[in-house]
Amino acid sequence: MVLKKQTVWLLTMLSLIIVLSVYYVTTPSKTPTAATQNTAANSSSDAKKASSASAEDDQFATYKLQRNQQASKEAQKYEAVIASDSSSVQQVNEATNQLKALNDQSEQESMLEQEIISKGLGTDAVVTTDGDYAQVYVKAKNLSSKQASQIMQMVVNSSLGVQFASVKYQGANS
Repeated sequence: MVLKKQTVWLLTMLSLIIVLSVYYVTTPSKTPTAATQNTAANSSSDAKKASSASAEDDQFATYKLQRNQQASKEAQKYEAVIASDSSSVQQVNEATNQLKALNDQSEQESMLEQEIISKGLGTDAVVTTDGDYAQVYVKAKNLSSKQASQIMQMVVNSSLGVQFASVKYQGANS
């Protein structure tokens, strides 16, 4: 006996409806109001924790975004000189060297951030440099003066060429 597609589809849907009906009839029901109240209470306390954690994450994301935007602006400036037909060979070479130095600096900053995190001095870090000065932002529960000094020493000893470093930290909620 050959069944038509429509008949098979109809029988499948009826079977599914019967199975779901049996499932809903046999499962114990909870009062929706009690479940909703417990969920609302838990979600409000979770929301407070999440909002303070997300504010800290947003601050670190802002630091990184500002640093990346500044580096991008400088890179675009050097790339424009390199791409320009009116640039002399000397200008192109200088712009190429500056672009390479900018990329090296970004790489060094990222490596320092990873080193700070891997040494357990914070859960997140942002390193920004400006000439011979570096600013380090660290997310940590606590940061002792010894740990801050260790971070400053890491920055000064790095190949970034900075002579001065400042460390600021924000408490982590973990």
